[in-house]
Amino acid sequence: MLPDFTSPDEVARLFDKFMEWSQDDSRYERGIYLEHKLIGFVNTVEIVEDTIELGYVIHPDYHSCGYASEALRAVIADLFAKGYHTVCGGAFQENIASCRVMEACGMKRISRTADVEYRGSVHPCVYYAIKQ
Repeated sequence: MLPDFTSPDEVARLFDKFMEWSQDDSRYERGIYLEHKLIGFVNTVEIVEDTIELGYVIHPDYHSCGYASEALRAVIADLFAKGYHTVCGGAFQENIASCRVMEACGMKRISRTADVEYRGSVHPCVYYAIKQ
């Protein structure tokens, strides 16, 4: 989940952190670009053996344009090529669009769930996975 930013400096620090992480071979951090403009990113949440859990964010101006699905499909293919056997991700249950993105990429809902506190509220989170 993205934090609530209170200043441009906080945004810049997060961007710098992602840039640093993108150079770390033990992580998977990729920007999502549209015509050379950064509109989102995909990043590692957790890696356990040959399973990687991802998170992804698209700027609200670019929601419902298919960019998240396009990016996630490419990332899944890349991760399978890198030797991962399972790719998973989670979304707030009420975030139907994010659930549909994962389903459109061939991911299936799994039994794992969690309650996640975010911005002062607890949200039920559902998880999806795809195996190579």
